[in-house]
Amino acid sequence: EISLWSSTESDMIEVPDEFASTSSIMPQKKNPVVTEITRGKASRLIGDLMGGLNLMTTLPQSYNLDLQELTPLLWDAVDQSKSSLSIMAKLVKEIRPKPEKMLEHAEKGFSTATELADALVREADVPFRDAHAIVGKLVAGALKEGKELDDLKQSDLKKASKEIIGEEIKLSKKKLKKALDVGECIKSRALPGGPAPKSVKNELKKLGEKTKESEKIVEKRKKSLAKARDNLFKSWIGD
Repeated sequence: EISLWSSTESDMIEVPDEFASTSSIMPQKKNPVVTEITRGKASRLIGDLMGGLNLMTTLPQSYNLDLQELTPLLWDAVDQSKSSLSIMAKLVKEIRPKPEKMLEHAEKGFSTATELADALVREADVPFRDAHAIVGKLVAGALKEGKELDDLKQSDLKKASKEIIGEEIKLSKKKLKKALDVGECIKSRALPGGPAPKSVKNELKKLGEKTKESEKIVEKRKKSLAKARDNLFKSWIGD
């Protein structure tokens, strides 16, 4: 997504120069090389996993020298994961979003059509199957006439509903506008894991708590490893 969002076509985020490079042919082009390489490393990790799993499938219930080939795969996976996470953590902090451009993209393609169908079910007591067909007809007509989301009016909805269910659905101008508004559509999805600002804040809070718990676990394991290392060195010195 980061690679896609930073492209000229999407232009929704700005990747800092230190995480990008120019094209070898096109001097004006800015390539998000860090995200592209990290994406490639993810495939490499999958390869390490598949190699390890295939190696294990043919072994009996005891140690075999085949397992020597597992160690390089394990260390490679650890090294690639550590380096990828380290650089991506720095990159994500420096990404600069472009809200205006994001909103422009979100308003294209009649993205709130589903919300309008839901509004017809709630406000006009229309079965969702019919609401789905009405909104589909509405969007098809709008595309044919070259209309955008903001151009849709009550008359368009009445015409579409008349053709689908044989009667005109009356939805107030205020409710129609609210159903088609991207911001209002997002706010209405205030459920666990939903995109509403309140829901996102709650998820971020949960992730913050999980991060703190993970940090405690990691710190505890570091101390345990350090203690084991010290005991090992002491035993060597004693010998």
